[in-house]
Amino acid sequence: MPVDSSDKTHSSTIPLPNITPKRTGYKFLGWCNSIPTTTNGTDSCTGTIYNPNGDGTNLTYTLDQTGGPNALSLTAMWKELDTMQGFAAGNADTTCAEMSIGDTLKLKDSRDNTEYEIGKLKDGKCWMIENLNLAGGTALSAENTDVDATYINSFTTSNNLTKDGNTIKLPASDTAGFDQNNYSFVYNSGNTTDCGASGQNTPCYSYYSWDATTLGSGRTIAAENTDAEQSICPKGWRLPTSGADSNNGWKRGDFYALAKAYGANLESDYYDYSSATGANFYNNAGPGTTPNFLLAGYYYDGSFGSGGRYGNYWSSTSYSSTNLTRYLYFDSSSVYSAGYYFRYGGFSVRCILKAE
Repeated sequence: MPVDSSDKTHSSTIPLPNITPKRTGYKFLGWCNSIPTTTNGTDSCTGTIYNPNGDGTNLTYTLDQTGGPNALSLTAMWKELDTMQGFAAGNADTTCAEMSIGDTLKLKDSRDNTEYEIGKLKDGKCWMIENLNLAGGTALSAENTDVDATYINSFTTSNNLTKDGNTIKLPASDTAGFDQNNYSFVYNSGNTTDCGASGQNTPCYSYYSWDATTLGSGRTIAAENTDAEQSICPKGWRLPTSGADSNNGWKRGDFYALAKAYGANLESDYYDYSSATGANFYNNAGPGTTPNFLLAGYYYDGSFGSGGRYGNYWSSTSYSSTNLTRYLYFDSSSVYSAGYYFRYGGFSVRCILKAE
């Protein structure tokens, strides 16, 4: 940030530009007039800090000489944002409210140190913009997962979910299963880069039945448009909501708002379906975009299908019986923000930040 001080004298003050740089996955801590040192991902400064934390304060420099050089060399200081839980809890010195539409961060899931990109999308909310890839067999606690301690304490091992001390353990990854309602199934493909071109069967990321996705909390819900209260999302994050109930003032959810924000003109029916503008969602939020909703296909009755053709994402919202649940479906020409499907289907999961 060069400033001309050639016409200034000793003890004159020079105003510094109010500049706050951005760096993906980091919080700006200010400008250091010496060389910062880094400990555990956080810079510190032994000299003066200008514009600390980008708050616009301490933006003057006092010249210490008359004539000759009065150079001031400033180095940006940073703090790495290292966990999704810390971000959600406000402990990482940034919040979704501080982000602009299109801003992204790389944050880690503290449960397994998997790094995800998250972004503030056009609906004004912060989403994971990669599919959840939580491994089968993971033990989930109230400290690191979107699940209440009281729910865990009263949970009974059942339907492939295991109570293990103060945790609920997911079933091991397996291509078998996805064939019984209200049972938990998980399959981790190990592929996080390629969901397959049109017509290919290439599973990517991970697939979960709805019982696994809600950690059993949706198992007995039979009423339409009721949200499961627990999920496999990280602490401070949750499943997106869905729903298109004309008897309840067209109660809609996160998937509806997201699809609308990315160009879908959804019709007023029980599926919130669009074919006329469904391609807008695919073109603006599908593979290769910033939201990057993938055509990851699904698992059904022990088999994988539709990789590279369909995207299927669970919501937290039930549909009319213990067999069915709302979800987001899209392909290259249409989108349903409130479709419904059998709960034993193996679908992808995206998480959304809880209200701050």
